[in-house]
Amino acid sequence: MLVSDDFAVIPIGTSCTHGFQLGRLRPILEDKLGCHIRETSSYFRWIYQEPSGIADVFGRYIMSGVRISERDLGAYQDRGCGLVSFLKTSRSWFVHDPLITSEQTNSVDPHGPKGGVGLEDVASKYNHLLDKMRSLGSLSKRIFIFGNSDTGPRSWSLYRDGLIEWYFTKTDVENICASVSKCYPNGENIFIFVANRRNVIEGLDCCILYVEDDFSFFLDDNDFWDAIFDDIPNSMPGRMSVAMRNRLYLSSISPKRLSYNSHSPNIYVSDCVVRLSNSFFYVNSQEGIAIWGPYEKLSAGEYEASIKITAESIRGGAVLEVTAQTGEVLVAQVPLDSMHIGLDGSAKVRFVVGEEIHRVETRLRIYSHFEGYVENISIAQK
Repeated sequence: MLVSDDFAVIPIGTSCTHGFQLGRLRPILEDKLGCHIRETSSYFRWIYQEPSGIADVFGRYIMSGVRISERDLGAYQDRGCGLVSFLKTSRSWFVHDPLITSEQTNSVDPHGPKGGVGLEDVASKYNHLLDKMRSLGSLSKRIFIFGNSDTGPRSWSLYRDGLIEWYFTKTDVENICASVSKCYPNGENIFIFVANRRNVIEGLDCCILYVEDDFSFFLDDNDFWDAIFDDIPNSMPGRMSVAMRNRLYLSSISPKRLSYNSHSPNIYVSDCVVRLSNSFFYVNSQEGIAIWGPYEKLSAGEYEASIKITAESIRGGAVLEVTAQTGEVLVAQVPLDSMHIGLDGSAKVRFVVGEEIHRVETRLRIYSHFEGYVENISIAQK
């Protein structure tokens, strides 16, 4: 959470990304707004939060002043984080505060149990952070950033086991904005929803929408967040203006596309059979994999892989493959023959990704002496 004498920027989403990026971009906000800003801890920064429970946190605990007691907390044995506590009503999972196990409590270690805290410590810590959230009511402006831009949580066991939902619904977003507005009736509240492409919500007029591409680690995509902070409004437009802005923004977003030629990084070739000529790959190979890469991640959705060959005639046999897990899983393939190559020299194959896949390659595999110029290879989200 970033706080100055007059305003605050508060992460309230399900993603650790928001807290990290707020801290990273503090100097940018200071330059933009011309004031000193300090970074401080906040309730939502390092927790897994059920989207439908966010409004409840504000309504029950911040606005009404209810304090968390040990009776409000449960415990769950998470495979990745150990024994973790959670707030039963609002589904806040305090995974960064692992609990002391019974074995640790009974330990004969003279220095006491290690590696965790008790439920009373969790209640005390988060009551303190809720007090800090309540104090924001005295400020003249508050900017709330929420959403699920970090795709990492979908691989965490709490999400896999169905104990917490990753997707926001339109109702979730509207309830969050309404509940926060009731908590802070004085001054101005600005709402920014940073969504992953798999959770785009149309027809929103209560918050400003941004949509982020998938990426492999929550510290990666800094350019995207730079653009958000450069574009943060100084005031919240009316609902009609927000709805129009969001419609225009969604219409301008291009589908995810991975396209590369001989100049592209993270693309590998077999030097003995591939020669780089301008932006083309000239391939002359008897057999084997001639071109491969770039080891990307694809989220759930429909995709089309394509390869464009510029030679007027093609000799030999080859296939374009899409693989995952560094070639261990074959996802899709298309033969490079007269039946599959169109008049523009392209061969295409569509495929569906059910759950996100990692280390994705597009590979040109030769099985009978092949010769031709490859202009580009791409994977596009449809």
